[in-house]
Amino acid sequence: MYYLDDNSSRRFKTKLQSPEKLEFLSYNTWYKVWPTANTNKKLEDVARYSDFHFRVIDGDLPYIRFPNFYEKRPAFVDSLLKAHHYELTKADFIIIDVRDNNGGDDAVYLPVMPYVLSGPIQIPNIGVWMSEGNLKQFLSGKDPEQMDKSEKAEYDYLMSLKNTMFWFNKTEYARIYKPDTLYAPHQKVAVLMNGKTISSGETFVYRSRQSDKVILYGQNTAGVVDGFMALTKSIGCFELCYPSNLRARDVAENPIDYGMAPDVYVSPEADVLELSIQHMRQLLKAGKSHPSN
Repeated sequence: MYYLDDNSSRRFKTKLQSPEKLEFLSYNTWYKVWPTANTNKKLEDVARYSDFHFRVIDGDLPYIRFPNFYEKRPAFVDSLLKAHHYELTKADFIIIDVRDNNGGDDAVYLPVMPYVLSGPIQIPNIGVWMSEGNLKQFLSGKDPEQMDKSEKAEYDYLMSLKNTMFWFNKTEYARIYKPDTLYAPHQKVAVLMNGKTISSGETFVYRSRQSDKVILYGQNTAGVVDGFMALTKSIGCFELCYPSNLRARDVAENPIDYGMAPDVYVSPEADVLELSIQHMRQLLKAGKSHPSN
């Protein structure tokens, strides 16, 4: 019987794969981390599995796994980080893993940004194509004949935008975002990513890479974030997902079609977690803040 965060329970069949590996069939796998047997298990096998979690690996390194940004709420992430604030701030560097992250809600990762950012960052203002379907997001659903004067004026304005591109900020390319607090300013952050890092996973990478603390490891992200906030439409035997928003005004001139590149490329066949730890320790030992230095 597996108890979830809301104290509800689910019953799973399990299979003991080894004395240190318990598989919850069709869910995830648990690894015994203490006390351990004398094995040569890779860090990758110990640290990475399908659920959001925090743990300390390789002796003293905080590791945060975000498989997506929709299964947990921001308050849950915030409470977990507060519980481990000491470990997060005392370490020479921390690791945030967004490999295979298929997106969700940007707000879910905001609690971790004070540990990631080194200062203000730029977030491009988004645009929405005001099709009939997208307009429904902004309309109240009331009959125009039933609206008061102010509601009718807003309705008429929105309808005047039909089949045009609407930008939430008409003049500025981007807004500036800065958390109220920035922790451990001299600490480094290793962000692990790959070709299945998409949607909000990519916005996390986009925002993180503006920090002087961050080094990106892995492969290019998926490159699908130029159009995002997917809507769905039933088309016979399947559902079509399509973007309702544009990431920025200049997606035609500066697209992310091929994804955002890592600072340190690591082959998909290699153990990126182990290699990122080795590489970061070497950088710090050499007194370097970035691989390009």
